[in-house]
Amino acid sequence: FTSFSLDMTYFENNGKHYVIWAEIKGDSSLFMAEISPDEPWKLTSRPILLTKPEYDWEKVNHRVNEGAAVLKTGGKVYVFFSASGTGSEYCVGRMEASANADLMDIKSWTKLKSPVLSSADVPGESGPGHNSFVTDENGNLLIVYHARPSAHDSKSCGSYASDPLYDPCRHTRIRQIFIDANGVPDIAMRPEDLLDPQYRTVTATIYIN
Repeated sequence: FTSFSLDMTYFENNGKHYVIWAEIKGDSSLFMAEISPDEPWKLTSRPILLTKPEYDWEKVNHRVNEGAAVLKTGGKVYVFFSASGTGSEYCVGRMEASANADLMDIKSWTKLKSPVLSSADVPGESGPGHNSFVTDENGNLLIVYHARPSAHDSKSCGSYASDPLYDPCRHTRIRQIFIDANGVPDIAMRPEDLLDPQYRTVTATIYIN
């Protein structure tokens, strides 16, 4: 590395091993390279620039792509990443490639032009981002991310300077996500998507003999 770097993420695909990290070369961008599991501290290929801030939603207050998280499903490799400053503008974007493609060829990747998770998708929360994926004991797919309450007195959690990066109310959240009918992971399902509002209230009649 020739400059500040962080957020390294590892994944394997078709027997090859990769790392993705954020590095500041002008902007904070994401780079990817191959590694060997025998010596994972060494890159075995020249890095490629995977994504850099280019759309407006990636450049609010700060020009940032960071915090990559990889999810493989439906024959594709998805890379989720966070963008912009860490206030309410913080959001998650997505790239994808065929699992059978040459992942070190940037032409194999498609980047969405809009974020897939933002403050508008999480009522009561602000600035969701820097996510990862896990499965629970029942095999349900979960997203872990951090955000802050959309309306709060940050001093209730402790004092901090004006930079929202240091807001002590910025806590870790976890929620279930789903794969949609087209095989694409949907990380922005709202409560009404999870349960039709007409079924939120249930009435039961109990008969006792």
